Amino acid sequence: GDRTSSLREVDPRDGRVLRRVAIENDFAEGICLHRGGLVQLTWQTGRVFRYDIDTLAVVDRYRIGHEGWGIAALPGGLW
Repeated sequence: GDRTSSLREVDPRDGRVLRRVAIENDFAEGICLHRGGLVQLTWQTGRVFRYDIDTLAVVDRYRIGHEGWGIAALPGGLW
């Protein structure tokens, strides 16, 4: 099946998608606001994307050595 996830900005009044960024061939598992940007991780491939909050452009990519199962920004960093 299609495993493409996306990052979307949605109008909370009617659910209309205002902007969408596809995450090709992966399943996005978590996202949080951190240091003025959005950080999104993937489930099985260990990919992490950092987006510019205003443009939703990918400004950095990382890898983690395990599956991603959600993400949260706390005072000590990302968990």
